[in-house]
Amino acid sequence: MIIKETGAIKTHLNFFYLFGNKETGLTKAFAYILSANQLLLFSFLRELGIHISNTEKNFSNIEISIERKRIEGRTDIELLYKNKFHVIIEAKVGNNKVLQQKTQYLSSFEDVPQKVLCFI
Repeated sequence: MIIKETGAIKTHLNFFYLFGNKETGLTKAFAYILSANQLLLFSFLRELGIHISNTEKNFSNIEISIERKRIEGRTDIELLYKNKFHVIIEAKVGNNKVLQQKTQYLSSFEDVPQKVLCFI
């Protein structure tokens, strides 16, 4: 892939092109967007049934991780707010392992009041 062509002053691509269109790259891009856009993160959390105030303090207390290795396998994205919620997001692109994975990560959840397993 050519990032910047000869004679061009800058690239015509944005950095999301570097992630590619496979599941792993798309998952990383989604995690990045959640980490970079506070409003989007809180909107997404509300869609999952997690109602938490969109404040700077709450945003700074949310950890977003990708490809976390666990005994049960590798999770795609995790959103964790200690003592409040833990979300495990599994992305499925052209692959339907949802039935297999719907119980795979249940023992991976932190001890928090709200636990959500989300498939996108």
